[in-house]
Amino acid sequence: MNIATEIQRLQQAKADIKSAIEEKGVTVGDGTIDTYAEKIGEIQGGGSGDYEQGYEDGKNSVVPFERYADNIRFTNLNVFNTEKAEINLDSATNLGEFCYVKNAENVNTTVKELTINCPNLVTSILLIVSCRYPAADNILKKIVLNLDTSKCTNFSYAFNYLKALETIDGQPLDFGAISNVNSMLNVFVGCITLKSFRVVANSIKYNFNIGNSSLLDAETIQSIIDGLADLTGSTAQTLTLHATVGGKLTDEQKATITAKNWTLVY
Repeated sequence: MNIATEIQRLQQAKADIKSAIEEKGVTVGDGTIDTYAEKIGEIQGGGSGDYEQGYEDGKNSVVPFERYADNIRFTNLNVFNTEKAEINLDSATNLGEFCYVKNAENVNTTVKELTINCPNLVTSILLIVSCRYPAADNILKKIVLNLDTSKCTNFSYAFNYLKALETIDGQPLDFGAISNVNSMLNVFVGCITLKSFRVVANSIKYNFNIGNSSLLDAETIQSIIDGLADLTGSTAQTLTLHATVGGKLTDEQKATITAKNWTLVY
């Protein structure tokens, strides 16, 4: 193959890659080929295109995702067109930004109950089912997480501003693998109707803020208290509760919290 032919082949390959990227909704423009990797990365982070391809057959039943080895993302849950959606993630380990709604117009959804089944140890649920726009409508009331979070290192903004969310069911949330306070930021911020979830005992080691949730039931309150790690001899952390919830605590519960070297705020 002579030099001229090789140059022509490379130019054609560049043109083909550019076309393929732009077909996925990412503008390449006049960028040089060394910028294409970044553009491809935008496709992977966009949560649309391929990820919503082919869901029509399964949106009213269990939807398999065996072809996704690691990251799975949606822009919204509208692809299911049903009140109850169940998803099998047979190969996934990172569920970060699984359904991170970035556009207000994409928030409205028919799904009221979402079940996520994952047999693997999950390493991240950052923004797993989250809404960026506090004022947007969202009717998701129940999330069932049939997954093991004992190796999960990031829970930040996991259920951000799900204003209709009442229940997180399935396996208890395990915060034991968290190694810094930043990975516990705003897990439940804006969850104003949340009533029920469970926490693995002694797994909470960093500041825990559930201050927006005034409707927590007695079992959930006790699960949170049991979930606090004993920080005796370590740096104290803060448990923030809604004033209504704080007012329900018994003297014994308050004593347990402070005995574990936690500062109680409500």
